[in-house]
Amino acid sequence: MRFSLLFKLVAKDLWQDRKVSFFIVSALMAVIAPLLLLFSLKFGIVSKLQQDLLNDPQNLEIKMDGLNYNLDDKWLNAIKNNPLVQFVVPLTRALNMQADLRSTHTFERDVLLIPTAEKDPLIPENMALSQDKGIILSAVIAEKLQVQRGDNIDLFFSRKLDGVEQKASMTLTVENVLPERYFNRKGAFVSLPILIEIENFLDGYQVSHYVNLPISSGKVLETPRRTYSKARIYATDLDSVLALSAQLREQGISTLTQANAIANVKSIDKVLTILFVIIAITSIIGAVLSLSGSFLANIERKRKEISLLYLFGLKPSELKVYLMMQSLLLSSAAFVLALVLFIISSTIINTVFSQHLSEETFLSVLLPIHYLIAFLATNSVALVVAMLGGSNIGKIQPAEILREV
Repeated sequence: MRFSLLFKLVAKDLWQDRKVSFFIVSALMAVIAPLLLLFSLKFGIVSKLQQDLLNDPQNLEIKMDGLNYNLDDKWLNAIKNNPLVQFVVPLTRALNMQADLRSTHTFERDVLLIPTAEKDPLIPENMALSQDKGIILSAVIAEKLQVQRGDNIDLFFSRKLDGVEQKASMTLTVENVLPERYFNRKGAFVSLPILIEIENFLDGYQVSHYVNLPISSGKVLETPRRTYSKARIYATDLDSVLALSAQLREQGISTLTQANAIANVKSIDKVLTILFVIIAITSIIGAVLSLSGSFLANIERKRKEISLLYLFGLKPSELKVYLMMQSLLLSSAAFVLALVLFIISSTIINTVFSQHLSEETFLSVLLPIHYLIAFLATNSVALVVAMLGGSNIGKIQPAEILREV
């Protein structure tokens, strides 16, 4: 097969009929550019919606609905090893744990205490607790207490034992202040041992590990806590939320999730995909018909030239390759020009909408793999058309040019 000779003939032929070549390329551009733009918008919009959900870790949370499930260490270890789970930490009681907080400036009642641990989705990695006697305050409560990182604050909690009101306190160090975009309520994050000690105190036990003054009144805790009321559970991704929630329900645990928000994004993705597929199929059919008509008309127009090439020694198989090369060159040129047009249009769209969206958000987005798939799809369609046209080449006889001599 004389590929170099065929390529030279293709290049010269396209240049000789550059007007016709331009029309074919323009027709292809009119199909490719809008499809690229349409898919980029579909991908960008859905990606933004999914990212918005992922950026709010509360959408990945599976909340336990109910009072007390008596979760033991075996259950907790099993859920930690579940591939659908990215984070879990037990809760000591069914209702919210609260305490009064005092700084050197002011006093704040009924602050929500939340257990935390390493890799907590609500807390950035560089803000995680480094010690048991540390505390992370929400920006809301830090502002009320007028404290900052490194300050000490006191936690107060009370119980009634045998008709006597008893109070206890702990002094904790503020390790970080959590910005409102991570947690916008009046709360504080503490280590699980701190919560367990507070819970033991409230349940009437003696405590001495973290409280400022040991509490010797009450029952003696003979064995460490082995069961917990609930747990904070976060799924690995949006697709895992519903699956994990279903697994928990099978175990008799009632759950609450952001299923509606996740389902809405999936519905939007499905609808946009259907619309894109319908438009893409329609456009591709139009492109195939247009290209087929152009190539078949071109073959009919050049019957004499093709007959002459037969006389010069080109084989039918080489003429088919010749037609495929011509088709690939035209489709590749059309794709490159369509890509330039798409980039310009995409930039305009992202620039216009950037005024209403965050700076890092783009509505029109394509990944490198998308460009590769689009390029291969374009050339595949062109090859199919070329093969359809190539089937007519065998009907042309070398004698046609001789009859006209």
